[in-house]
Amino acid sequence: MNQRSFSFTLKDALITLLLIGAAFIIALKASMAGKLVMPHKEMTVTVAIEGQLPSFHKSIRPGDKIFQKGALQPFGEVTAVKAVPAKKYLPDTTTGKYRLASFKGEEDVYLTIKSSGFISLHGSPIIDNTFFHPNLYLPAKTDRAVFASRVISVE
Repeated sequence: MNQRSFSFTLKDALITLLLIGAAFIIALKASMAGKLVMPHKEMTVTVAIEGQLPSFHKSIRPGDKIFQKGALQPFGEVTAVKAVPAKKYLPDTTTGKYRLASFKGEEDVYLTIKSSGFISLHGSPIIDNTFFHPNLYLPAKTDRAVFASRVISVE
């Protein structure tokens, strides 16, 4: 039986260096994981609740907490409520075209909401784990009202 003494070759050295490098990179990534946090920012969201009965706006007051439908925690606080007569596209009987006109008997309610969120690396505002963007359908509720709304702006 021929016994060969152990020899450390170049191949063994490269594999050892590769393993040490991989262990170092994994340890570095694990130590950074807790430090990678997006900075929170105060944002103002404006939403429109369209086509509501007159006096619906009285059920939402500044200071109310607002929740996304199904959420247990509020995503913001109402800072302003503004009601305006509803505007709808109605057919013009003389020209046959549609025109934007005030519609009596309904109101559009605009809410200004103060909320905390952050800006993603792509530049989109994220509030309550939801990408907020103009024209986003947003079913929401307060303590006194449940409604479907549409995001108008996020600043």
